[in-house]
Amino acid sequence: MFSALIIDADAEARSRIEKSLGPYGLEFSSSPEPNEAMNLARTMTPDIIFLRVELPGASGFSVCNKLRRNDETKYIPLIMYASDVADDVFQQHAKLKTRADEYIRLPIRSEDLVGTVRTLLPLPADPINGGVPAAFPQPPENQPESQAESQPESQPEPTEVDDFGDIDFDEEPAASPSTTSVTER
Repeated sequence: MFSALIIDADAEARSRIEKSLGPYGLEFSSSPEPNEAMNLARTMTPDIIFLRVELPGASGFSVCNKLRRNDETKYIPLIMYASDVADDVFQQHAKLKTRADEYIRLPIRSEDLVGTVRTLLPLPADPINGGVPAAFPQPPENQPESQAESQPESQPEPTEVDDFGDIDFDEEPAASPSTTSVTER
Protein backbone atom coordinates (compact mmCIF):
# COMPACT_ATOMS: atom_id res chain seq x y z
CA MET A 1 0.00 0.00 0.00
CA PHE A 2 1.09 3.53 -0.78
CA SER A 3 -0.02 6.75 0.86
CA ALA A 4 -0.91 9.77 -1.26
CA LEU A 5 -1.71 13.38 -0.48
CA ILE A 6 -3.96 15.37 -2.79
CA ILE A 7 -3.80 19.15 -2.54
CA ASP A 8 -6.88 20.35 -4.40
CA ALA A 9 -10.10 22.22 -3.60
CA ASP A 10 -11.98 20.52 -6.47
CA ALA A 11 -13.80 17.52 -4.99
CA GLU A 12 -14.48 16.04 -8.44
CA ALA A 13 -10.80 16.09 -9.41
CA ARG A 14 -9.83 14.52 -6.07
CA SER A 15 -12.47 11.84 -6.57
CA ARG A 16 -11.18 11.01 -10.06
CA ILE A 17 -7.64 10.56 -8.75
CA GLU A 18 -8.84 8.39 -5.87
CA LYS A 19 -11.09 6.21 -8.05
CA SER A 20 -8.38 5.76 -10.67
CA LEU A 21 -5.57 4.85 -8.26
CA GLY A 22 -7.33 3.39 -5.21
CA PRO A 23 -7.61 -0.07 -6.82
CA TYR A 24 -3.80 -0.13 -7.11
CA GLY A 25 -3.31 0.20 -3.37
CA LEU A 26 -3.07 3.94 -2.82
CA GLU A 27 -4.65 5.34 0.33
CA PHE A 28 -5.49 9.03 0.21
CA SER A 29 -5.46 12.05 2.45
CA SER A 30 -6.42 15.40 1.05
CA SER A 31 -6.66 19.05 1.85
CA PRO A 32 -8.05 21.93 -0.17
CA GLU A 33 -6.05 24.40 1.94
CA PRO A 34 -2.36 24.81 0.98
CA ASN A 35 -0.93 25.54 4.46
CA GLU A 36 -2.77 22.61 6.02
CA ALA A 37 -1.65 20.39 3.14
CA MET A 38 2.00 21.37 3.59
CA ASN A 39 1.75 20.48 7.29
CA LEU A 40 0.15 17.14 6.35
CA ALA A 41 2.97 16.46 3.89
CA ARG A 42 5.56 17.02 6.63
CA THR A 43 3.78 14.94 9.29
CA MET A 44 2.46 12.02 7.25
CA THR A 45 5.29 11.86 4.69
CA PRO A 46 3.19 10.42 1.86
CA ASP A 47 4.66 8.24 -0.88
CA ILE A 48 3.39 10.68 -3.53
CA ILE A 49 1.80 14.14 -3.68
CA PHE A 50 -0.76 15.34 -6.23
CA LEU A 51 -0.79 19.14 -6.37
CA ARG A 52 -3.31 21.24 -8.28
CA VAL A 53 -1.93 24.45 -9.77
CA GLU A 54 -5.22 26.30 -9.36
CA LEU A 55 -5.73 26.57 -5.59
CA PRO A 56 -7.90 29.03 -3.66
CA GLY A 57 -5.75 31.79 -2.24
CA ALA A 58 -2.42 30.35 -3.41
CA SER A 59 -0.53 29.23 -6.45
CA GLY A 60 0.26 25.53 -6.70
CA PHE A 61 3.64 26.58 -8.11
CA SER A 62 4.41 28.41 -4.86
CA VAL A 63 3.29 25.38 -2.81
CA CYS A 64 5.53 23.15 -4.94
CA ASN A 65 8.46 25.49 -4.29
CA LYS A 66 7.88 25.32 -0.53
CA LEU A 67 7.54 21.52 -0.56
CA ARG A 68 10.76 21.17 -2.57
CA ARG A 69 12.69 23.48 -0.23
CA ASN A 70 11.64 21.58 2.91
CA ASP A 71 14.02 18.80 3.99
CA GLU A 72 11.11 16.58 5.07
CA THR A 73 9.22 16.80 1.76
CA LYS A 74 11.71 17.61 -0.99
CA TYR A 75 12.22 14.01 -2.14
CA ILE A 76 8.56 12.97 -2.17
CA PRO A 77 7.43 12.35 -5.77
CA LEU A 78 5.17 15.20 -6.81
CA ILE A 79 2.72 15.44 -9.70
CA MET A 80 1.34 18.86 -10.58
CA TYR A 81 -1.85 19.10 -12.59
CA ALA A 82 -4.00 21.84 -14.01
CA SER A 83 -6.91 22.52 -16.30
CA ASP A 84 -6.34 26.22 -16.99
CA VAL A 85 -2.57 26.54 -17.35
CA ALA A 86 -0.82 26.75 -20.70
CA ASP A 87 1.69 24.02 -21.59
CA ASP A 88 4.54 26.53 -21.88
CA VAL A 89 4.00 27.49 -18.23
CA PHE A 90 4.54 23.84 -17.25
CA GLN A 91 7.65 23.80 -19.46
CA GLN A 92 9.01 26.90 -17.72
CA HIS A 93 8.33 25.41 -14.30
CA ALA A 94 10.07 22.16 -15.28
CA LYS A 95 13.32 24.14 -15.66
CA LEU A 96 13.36 25.11 -11.98
CA LYS A 97 15.33 23.45 -9.20
CA THR A 98 12.06 23.19 -7.28
CA ARG A 99 10.14 21.51 -10.12
CA ALA A 100 7.58 18.74 -9.94
CA ASP A 101 8.41 15.22 -11.11
CA GLU A 102 5.51 15.07 -13.58
CA TYR A 103 2.98 17.49 -15.06
CA ILE A 104 -0.54 16.58 -16.14
CA ARG A 105 -3.17 18.48 -18.09
CA LEU A 106 -6.78 17.91 -17.07
CA PRO A 107 -8.96 16.17 -17.96
CA ILE A 108 -6.92 12.97 -18.01
CA ARG A 109 -7.94 9.40 -18.68
CA SER A 110 -7.65 6.94 -15.81
CA GLU A 111 -5.18 4.74 -17.74
CA ASP A 112 -2.92 7.72 -18.42
CA LEU A 113 -2.95 8.75 -14.77
CA VAL A 114 -2.01 5.21 -13.69
CA GLY A 115 0.78 5.18 -16.29
CA THR A 116 2.16 8.50 -15.04
CA VAL A 117 2.12 7.34 -11.40
CA ARG A 118 3.90 4.13 -12.45
CA THR A 119 6.88 6.27 -13.50
CA LEU A 120 7.22 7.30 -9.84
CA LEU A 121 5.88 4.36 -7.78
CA PRO A 122 6.04 0.59 -8.35
CA LEU A 123 2.29 0.04 -8.69
CA PRO A 124 1.11 -3.54 -9.18
CA ALA A 125 0.46 -4.60 -12.78
CA ASP A 126 -3.22 -5.20 -12.03
CA PRO A 127 -5.64 -3.79 -9.46
CA ILE A 128 -5.37 -5.53 -6.10
CA ASN A 129 -8.13 -7.33 -4.19
CA GLY A 130 -10.35 -7.50 -7.25
CA GLY A 131 -10.54 -3.72 -7.46
CA VAL A 132 -11.51 -2.13 -10.73
CA PRO A 133 -10.18 1.30 -11.74
CA ALA A 134 -12.84 3.84 -12.49
CA ALA A 135 -13.82 4.13 -16.13
CA PHE A 136 -14.65 7.69 -16.99
CA PRO A 137 -16.52 8.64 -20.15
CA GLN A 138 -14.13 9.19 -23.03
CA PRO A 139 -14.46 11.68 -25.88
CA PRO A 140 -15.17 10.46 -29.40
CA GLU A 141 -11.99 9.08 -30.97
CA ASN A 142 -11.83 11.70 -33.70
CA GLN A 143 -12.07 14.61 -31.26
CA PRO A 144 -9.47 15.57 -28.61
CA GLU A 145 -10.78 15.23 -25.07
CA SER A 146 -10.35 18.91 -24.36
CA GLN A 147 -12.82 19.73 -27.16
CA ALA A 148 -15.20 16.86 -26.43
CA GLU A 149 -16.35 18.24 -23.12
CA SER A 150 -18.87 20.98 -23.62
CA GLN A 151 -17.68 24.22 -22.15
CA PRO A 152 -19.57 27.46 -21.98
CA GLU A 153 -18.42 30.00 -24.54
CA SER A 154 -17.84 32.55 -21.80
CA GLN A 155 -15.18 30.38 -20.14
CA PRO A 156 -11.80 32.15 -20.16
CA GLU A 157 -8.83 30.90 -22.14
CA PRO A 158 -6.09 29.07 -20.22
CA THR A 159 -4.27 31.53 -18.02
CA GLU A 160 -0.60 32.27 -18.01
CA VAL A 161 0.37 31.57 -14.41
CA ASP A 162 3.82 32.96 -13.77
CA ASP A 163 3.83 33.19 -9.98
CA PHE A 164 6.37 30.54 -9.14
CA GLY A 165 7.06 31.97 -5.69
CA ASP A 166 10.66 32.28 -4.51
CA ILE A 167 12.41 30.20 -7.16
CA ASP A 168 15.87 29.06 -8.20
CA PHE A 169 16.66 28.32 -11.81
CA ASP A 170 19.02 25.49 -12.68
CA GLU A 171 22.43 26.56 -13.91
CA GLU A 172 22.13 24.09 -16.79
CA PRO A 173 18.87 22.73 -18.16
CA ALA A 174 18.08 19.40 -16.54
CA ALA A 175 16.23 16.61 -18.25
CA SER A 176 12.69 17.90 -18.27
CA PRO A 177 9.99 15.94 -16.50
CA SER A 178 7.30 14.75 -18.81
CA THR A 179 3.99 16.45 -19.42
CA THR A 180 1.11 14.06 -19.91
CA SER A 181 -1.79 15.32 -21.91
CA VAL A 182 -4.63 13.40 -23.44
CA THR A 183 -4.41 15.65 -26.47
CA GLU A 184 -0.85 14.43 -27.05
CA ARG A 185 -1.78 10.75 -27.05
